[in-house]
Amino acid sequence: MPSPILGTSDDDVLDGTSGDDIIYGKAGDDTLTGGAGADELRGGRGDDTVSGGAGEDIIYGGDGDDSIDGGRGDDEISGGTGDDTIDGGLGSDVIHGGAGDDTVDGGRGDDEIYGGTGDDRISGGAGSDLLSGGAGDDTIDGGRGDDEIHGGAGDDRIDGGRGDDEIYGGAGDDVITGGKGDDFIKGGAGEDTVVFAGNRDDYTIVAESDGTFSITNRITGETDTVDFDVENARFDDGTVTICFMPGTMIRTPAGEAAVETLQAGDLVLTREGAAQPVRWIGRQTVSTRFGDPLRVLPIRIRAGALGDNVPTRDLLISPDHAILVDGALIHAGALVNGTSIVRERDVPEVFTYYHVELDDHSLVLAENTPAETFVDNVERLNFDNWDEYQALYPEGKTITELPYPRAKAHRQVPVALRVQLAARAQAIGAAVEKAVA
Repeated sequence: MPSPILGTSDDDVLDGTSGDDIIYGKAGDDTLTGGAGADELRGGRGDDTVSGGAGEDIIYGGDGDDSIDGGRGDDEISGGTGDDTIDGGLGSDVIHGGAGDDTVDGGRGDDEIYGGTGDDRISGGAGSDLLSGGAGDDTIDGGRGDDEIHGGAGDDRIDGGRGDDEIYGGAGDDVITGGKGDDFIKGGAGEDTVVFAGNRDDYTIVAESDGTFSITNRITGETDTVDFDVENARFDDGTVTICFMPGTMIRTPAGEAAVETLQAGDLVLTREGAAQPVRWIGRQTVSTRFGDPLRVLPIRIRAGALGDNVPTRDLLISPDHAILVDGALIHAGALVNGTSIVRERDVPEVFTYYHVELDDHSLVLAENTPAETFVDNVERLNFDNWDEYQALYPEGKTITELPYPRAKAHRQVPVALRVQLAARAQAIGAAVEKAVA
């Protein structure tokens, strides 16, 4: 073992040899250079500048705002306490930022980077990296390569960069961009947003049976897999809530399809089993800041609230959207009972409703629930894409409503049906409690 090169309490300049050196800076703002060889460099207290050079080095910044360059080789680097600036350099490095607001660049190679506590800025660089922000509001860029990225606790901003990445936001309200490549994205706790380049119409969104959305860019063919726990998808022309209407499954002759993937001409199945072409898909952006909560907040109808497997999953629809219950078209808002059917308040400030229009007013199966299709009552002008309808159908069309009685308010819902739904709510609640027990 080589004799250590020791600093003093002053600001030292310590250089290693071409061999395997041990250098301790101690107190002071030191400059340590390992040179060639597998060196161990410890900055100690103070704002140190440490360069590992060539070789597989072990570097500890210690206390202070240190500047560390691993150089060439597979290095182990720990920044310690303080706001450190760390560059892994060439090689597959393991880097711990430690406490403080650190700036870490892995450089070239398959690196492992752990930000630690503090608001860190982490860049993986080239290579297939493992990046973890830790606690704090971190900014993480995967760079080039197939990376695994964990935001950790805090409101993080994550960009996967180029490559097929796995991204986990962790706790906090995270903003995640997959970047180029086929990425997997899971938001975690908090209200998370996934960002996509281009307009909403450039993408198709499909809700898969495994609890994820497949979001495909029609132009590039790249597909990101996004977990259902991500609340929002942001496009250049607006944000949609991908746990709301996008992802609601509509029955078609080919199976279940997410409502936002349907286009004019696609076939859907009516309640009676007839295949009918979609005439138009309307999109309506609403704002909870300016809108009446009773009119804009979605209604959550819990799985099984209306009957066995009706709906099959929680169904979220607009309050004025009617579903067929016991021979009557009842607006979802009129069914709210505070238990199995509730007004959903945990939504983004701005989100989008989707509406399906057929050639006739019909009932389609949304999550196995008979729900009415759109019938125009002078509301079409409120849709984001009403001009698209005008271009397709300049002469319009009068559609006759289905001959069912309609209940728009809670007081119009028959008492017997209210009692029936309350009993159903108690039954599915007891089933949940039994399953948990």
